[in-house]
Amino acid sequence: MTKTISISDEAYERLSERKRDNSESFSQVIVRLMPKLKTFEELRKEWEKLEKLSPEDEKKLREVVNE
Repeated sequence: MTKTISISDEAYERLSERKRDNSESFSQVIVRLMPKLKTFEELRKEWEKLEKLSPEDEKKLREVVNE
């Protein structure tokens, strides 16, 4: 199913700039740039898969965030 939407010239230009090549449709660009939102439970499960930071890496990350 397709839908017609109106977008500003600026929005069109920005979307057009994000196309990987001429064969990629605007629908494909939008889906690629706006992934499906996850539920809190899905995010929690993904978070648990991440490795813990070493104390040194945690310190570096905190320094960067606080800059």
